[in-house]
Amino acid sequence: MSGNIEKSTGNGFQYIQDAYNYAVDHLNDTEHNETLLKAFNHLKTKADQGDNKAMNLYALLMEDGIGGKSKVKEAIKYYKMAADHGNSNALYNLGSLFYNGQKVPKNIQAAEKLFKLAIERGNSYAMLFYGSMLDSGMNVPQNYEEAIKYYKMAIDKGEPDAMNNYANMLKDGRGVKKNYSEAVKYYKMAIDKGCTKAIPNLGMMYATGRGVEKDIEKAIMYYQKDIELGNSSGLHELATMYQNGTGVPQDYEKAIKYYKMAIDLGNPNSMNNFATMLHNGKGIHQNIPEAIKYYKMAIDLGQHHAMTNYANILIDGIDVQPNYEEAMKYFKMAIDLGNTEAMTYYANSLVDGNGIQRNVEEAIKYYEMAIDLGDPQAMFYYAYMMYNDKIQPKNISKIVQLLENAIKLGDSNAMNMYGMMLQSGKVIPKNLSQAVIYFKMAIDDGNTNAMGQYAICLEKGIGVPPDTNEAKKYFRMAISNGNENARKMYEYFYGKYKPTFT
Repeated sequence: MSGNIEKSTGNGFQYIQDAYNYAVDHLNDTEHNETLLKAFNHLKTKADQGDNKAMNLYALLMEDGIGGKSKVKEAIKYYKMAADHGNSNALYNLGSLFYNGQKVPKNIQAAEKLFKLAIERGNSYAMLFYGSMLDSGMNVPQNYEEAIKYYKMAIDKGEPDAMNNYANMLKDGRGVKKNYSEAVKYYKMAIDKGCTKAIPNLGMMYATGRGVEKDIEKAIMYYQKDIELGNSSGLHELATMYQNGTGVPQDYEKAIKYYKMAIDLGNPNSMNNFATMLHNGKGIHQNIPEAIKYYKMAIDLGQHHAMTNYANILIDGIDVQPNYEEAMKYFKMAIDLGNTEAMTYYANSLVDGNGIQRNVEEAIKYYEMAIDLGDPQAMFYYAYMMYNDKIQPKNISKIVQLLENAIKLGDSNAMNMYGMMLQSGKVIPKNLSQAVIYFKMAIDDGNTNAMGQYAICLEKGIGVPPDTNEAKKYFRMAISNGNENARKMYEYFYGKYKPTFT
């Protein structure tokens, strides 16, 4: 029992709080409980006498209801009374009631107004929640700068979850310049204030050496601490480490083990990652129906990457009937949650007329949405579309700018395309040696098209000394990673391709 009403004395706030705690612990008691009735009666009496804390707590109990029977009208009445008596928590709670829309019709406009009123009265919960809405774009236009403003207000009030969320934005560079050391600082502040969500996040910083010296043992220590608290994030991060071989030997069996443990605790990110392994057949036998099962589990929990991945399965039609209309639906769901990959794929579908009427102007809108959120893939595809589509005249300076920005953000497709443009000299000055540099940059990131392009350079001596053995090596690298164009070029130069086994 979180409060002991029998041992509590006096009529001050502690008694009110104990009465509330007792009531919460015993709301679903089926048998008559005199102490529960006493707790309710005390809260109502104090509320009716003008105690705004009692009004708010009594409203919370009415919202939850005895035995699950909610009395929403009574709850709203007492929330409003408490708010009129200066209780900002009541404004926040009433806003949450309208925002969630489970016990009353959903009303985002009313919720937003109430959250802002609570914020004006210094309510840190409202600052945090409204900041999260703006951060995620959930039911309001996404606005990272405004989200940061409200997170910082909540941080000034000592709100640990706001510290964690702001650290995430610093880590990802959302609405603020990336600053790993500052992110670490805020993760540590959040942990010191009791935010358990920040524990695996700090572990991840140690695992990747971002903002701190790389320390795998310390990373695992934080993950284990999170696991000991019964949370799933530490399990998920451990699984990811073993899947990718980050600081530990790659071990798919361990990755699967930890993903499944996290899935059992309801972690949607682990559901998506495990589904992706099943989808791609990486570290486990490919099983599309099973992948779909886990994607759908994650989707039910709002995981937007799973929505995008499932949409791609519906487009590819591997082991399922292709369903472009359904795929577009899932892309739009993910877009509404701010997923830039979905924005880009949806734009690509609009350009190709794949499952949707071709609409280049609408495609540009979605490319630009993703680009505004810093997505390098969108920068590449927008540049690619402008370069290859029948848009006259071509905006060469914009194409080059998009590719250069994407390259700075590590997009290997942009590196490869820029190399090809340098090689052809049609729209930018020809520079064969520079082209090779960009192909090799893309190869370092695993780009199979660049492997094929570089192999052609080696075979023909374009920008590099000719070297047939090296050319064959890069063709084989591309072919072994599934690049059919590389296979065709290999057979054009050397005859039928025969795989080599080691």
